[in-house]
Amino acid sequence: MTSAVVIAMWGLGMLCFAATVFHVRALHQEAEVPLSRAGQAGVRLAVPGSTLHVLFAIMVGVTVVVTGKPWEASFVLFALGFLLLVVGGVLLGFGVRRAGALRAAAAPFWVGAVAAFAAIAVFTDPWHDIALAVYASTWIALGIVLRRDGRSSVVTSNRVSGERGVSQPFQAMRRPHPR
Repeated sequence: MTSAVVIAMWGLGMLCFAATVFHVRALHQEAEVPLSRAGQAGVRLAVPGSTLHVLFAIMVGVTVVVTGKPWEASFVLFALGFLLLVVGGVLLGFGVRRAGALRAAAAPFWVGAVAAFAAIAVFTDPWHDIALAVYASTWIALGIVLRRDGRSSVVTSNRVSGERGVSQPFQAMRRPHPR
């Protein structure tokens, strides 16, 4: 039962990671420095990779509860998801770095990609588990960067327009409409 809880937490974490990837893209759009093609491709790969991990967590969780052990074939979703996350993380890191609004967010994406690769390339204990822990810790690093730099990048971009701290959609709502 403990492994089912751990797998469920992994699935929840991957769901949050996908939401964070969308948030990174939205912050760049708000700051009027959209991600490059590489960054957009990274989003298009990282989100399906996360989705495969959520499906993996559901499959393993259900089979552990029902049969007492995970269905081995579900680990194909895990491996494919990590392959997408490796390539997506590298591309997203380059896209974030080039765009410049959240430059520090590139490092967690790159370290996460290396850890994801290690998690699928090395199956011996303790290295596989260490790679998974490093990968999960990059989510924490990414969260710290977003809390620290996410707001300031949007504020910096909006200073030019004279509305400090207000994103573009809200600026449009504040402007009086011509009659």
